[in-house]
Amino acid sequence: MSSSASFCTTTTLVSPPLGAISRVRFPVQATRSYGVGNIQAHLLAVSSWDGSCRLYDTNRNSLLATRKDHHPLLDVTFSDPSQAVCATLGGALVLVDFNQGGKEVNRVDKFHSLPASCVEKCLLDQDLVVSGGWDRTVRLWDTRTREESASCTAAKGKIFCMALDP
Repeated sequence: MSSSASFCTTTTLVSPPLGAISRVRFPVQATRSYGVGNIQAHLLAVSSWDGSCRLYDTNRNSLLATRKDHHPLLDVTFSDPSQAVCATLGGALVLVDFNQGGKEVNRVDKFHSLPASCVEKCLLDQDLVVSGGWDRTVRLWDTRTREESASCTAAKGKIFCMALDP
């Protein structure tokens, strides 16, 4: 079976991370169809083991903002099109504002007692983030108050990934 249409293109992003990439993520709103297209669909957040969180404009192939943490980053998710939450090997969750050049605007150190391995935005409340960690816990973080809203212990082992469905 042959196809004359090509649906994929390859682009090498400028200024890639120096360490292994742990996650690439487009804004959640950009991946869902709510009628009109989302103007932020061209944004791409990248987390890396070198501790960097980067925001790219894929239309222009440009690096818009970078934030460097002192711990490797294991995951990143958009909390809104201008902010992202990163999960660190040190167990912290970090809120980064790309409109301020990647400035850290909120941080909860030791949110997990072991590495925070995954993070997802709660689609029902823009200020809530769900994280999972190697400490076998799933935690809910309110980015406005820097406080844990809820937590539970997972069954038998480390949490490596998760997905939320509205």
